[in-house]
Amino acid sequence: MMIHIDILRHMIFFFSDVRSQIMTQFKSFKTARPMLVLRRPLLLVLCGLLCVGVTSDAFGANKEKVNQLKAAFIYNFIKYVQWPEDVDGDVIHVGILGDDPLAKPLREIAKKRKVKGKRLEVQIFSDGQPFHPCEIIFVSANRVDDLDTFREELEASHVLLIGDTKGLVEKGVAINFVLLKDRLRFEVSQKALKRAKLVIGAQMLKLAILVDKKENK
Repeated sequence: MMIHIDILRHMIFFFSDVRSQIMTQFKSFKTARPMLVLRRPLLLVLCGLLCVGVTSDAFGANKEKVNQLKAAFIYNFIKYVQWPEDVDGDVIHVGILGDDPLAKPLREIAKKRKVKGKRLEVQIFSDGQPFHPCEIIFVSANRVDDLDTFREELEASHVLLIGDTKGLVEKGVAINFVLLKDRLRFEVSQKALKRAKLVIGAQMLKLAILVDKKENK
């Protein structure tokens, strides 16, 4: 079975066309609500990614293409996330906890794209390897059982935890990829975001599957 829509074609469209969308809208409406003008193309990117259909066996034979889609999501998530303090330097660090093929498409994006004016740096953390400072850590399926041992430490460092394993939100990650009705979707835990003192834009939350309600302050 194949993915219904050519994911690579969508990647090329979203990543190459978003700049032209921003510039076109800015030139046409530069005197009216500039923040809305700038946010709209980013929202279109996420909406488009959610429309890419995958087959029920996509996490098997077509996993490489699905990982490209996840990498595109993560790249765009960064645009909507606010850390409690500005990220120092000119690098946003993305860590992969465990052996996961998602590192390859993320590194391909990192070679070609910047986000928030910063370049991406992707690193794999193997068993027993100490964590270097990261803004984002993706928890691969083979390290899920270890999450309880380091979750609180990472949240205290304001790390955005992302995964793609069923039930991982209940274990404390903030964003978790799920396959729902032949679409790759993402769950968001607002409680996990609050613990890590992270804020995600309202437009992104509208596209997410909210698994809990934000705790009262």
